[in-house]
Amino acid sequence: MHYIYPAVFHKDEKEYWVEFPDLEGCQTYENTLEKCFMAASEALEGYILSLVDEGKPIPPPSEISSVPHPADGFVNYISCSLK
Repeated sequence: MHYIYPAVFHKDEKEYWVEFPDLEGCQTYENTLEKCFMAASEALEGYILSLVDEGKPIPPPSEISSVPHPADGFVNYISCSLK
């Protein structure tokens, strides 16, 4: 199954970090934007797998237009596939 969620990317002085507004506590960071995109997909996959393993419902993703854009970054979709 394929999942797509909006993610909020932030940049501070040393790194990029990303959070998923629909998935409480799902966050990650890296020192480059490219690595942060890859880590975000891995974090999303791990979070969804945890919900499935625990038998918890998977929250629906928000429309990207409803997610506030941060002053220090941007919003983008991140996807993952579960096998």
